[in-house]
Amino acid sequence: MSESNKPVRKYRANGVVVSVWENDGAKGNYHTFSLQRVFKDSEGNWKTSPNLRAGDLPTASELFRQAFLDFGIKSMGQAGDEIPF
Repeated sequence: MSESNKPVRKYRANGVVVSVWENDGAKGNYHTFSLQRVFKDSEGNWKTSPNLRAGDLPTASELFRQAFLDFGIKSMGQAGDEIPF
């Protein structure tokens, strides 16, 4: 992850969060993506979990779709990239 250790972008909806991280690699910068669900426990404290409920799946899918549109398509079109298939 980057030196700031903060995501470069977050997508949020209905308690689901997709974070985009910028990383430095031998061939230049690249992005990775993480998923978590945010909720309050029985005592009212905020918690996070990597696990989703069935009802969270459409939201997660839509957030990842938007992240792909914003980051995935751009990186696939960079000069010098070789697509193996």
